[in-house]
Amino acid sequence: MSTASRIDDRLVNIIAQTGLPTFEDACMHSRSCKICRVIDHVTVVCLERERFGWLFDYCPMFDLTGCRMKPSKIQASEEDLGSMMEYAYKLGSPPRFGGWVLMGAIYDFYGVMCPRPLIDMWPESTASAQGRTALVEAMVYVQNGYTPVSVPLIGEVNATGSEIVIPGPSEQPMLAQMFPKLNAFKPREFPTYAEMLEPRVTTFDRYNASTQTFEPSRLHQTFPIRLPLPLDNILVLKDSTVRLTLYSQNYATGEQPVHPMCSMKYNFIELNWIWPVGLGKRREIMEAKWAVVTREAPMGIGAERARVGEVGCVVRTAAEGREGRFSIDRA
Repeated sequence: MSTASRIDDRLVNIIAQTGLPTFEDACMHSRSCKICRVIDHVTVVCLERERFGWLFDYCPMFDLTGCRMKPSKIQASEEDLGSMMEYAYKLGSPPRFGGWVLMGAIYDFYGVMCPRPLIDMWPESTASAQGRTALVEAMVYVQNGYTPVSVPLIGEVNATGSEIVIPGPSEQPMLAQMFPKLNAFKPREFPTYAEMLEPRVTTFDRYNASTQTFEPSRLHQTFPIRLPLPLDNILVLKDSTVRLTLYSQNYATGEQPVHPMCSMKYNFIELNWIWPVGLGKRREIMEAKWAVVTREAPMGIGAERARVGEVGCVVRTAAEGREGRFSIDRA
């Protein structure tokens, strides 16, 4: 059954208008992954009653690295956090606490109000306002020999529903923060000699399942990616500097075993997903609630969820084609 919204949008508005650091500020302080150092963690906003309005760092490779979700380096002030909670309880009807959102997917969290049609609900002519935006999963190789990372990409479905167009990294909130060379706000460290020989900006090559090869971005412009609907394979990309990619064809056809999609990644952009149709093995999705907990030192405050096989975690199979989670897509 479709619903209008999974989260309480009033709470998002309160956070955005009450002293939260901007997404640009969060990007400036992005935390590097200690396991896979070529990527950064991405910022999520807590809508739970416990730590309402706090920012946390989520690892895009959580199921592989086990990186704990920790509070971000930058936060709203204690005074502003208190005001957020006060305003929440003054709402006309009781606030519906719960959930997490990817900070970069909320238009009002940006400091510079430049056009972002994929996440802007205004004007009504935007694809987002018309409910024509959706999520497509891409498997992205980020380092030689590493398993690819599951990344949700936002695309725009055309009026006839026959194609989805996925714009480039600057319009993809997860890509724009997780790859340091795409993060325009994070200060660059002094590069090593080897790093000086690498491209200054991350580019991506797209895998062609028909020819079973990657198409170099220097020869074939990767973005925007145009995918006919229904999808007949999984989108596979790689950082153009990556040379060793294992089982690319199997990932594209859905035959390669992968972890069920983390519940955080599945839910933190409030859009419907579009899944491939007719693959031998359909995508599995994890349903598990994230909660803020406090552990003994040195762990301290963090957010955790049950893992596969534990109580509180249920794995289900994704639908084929477009899901109908929301009657009106919104980010």
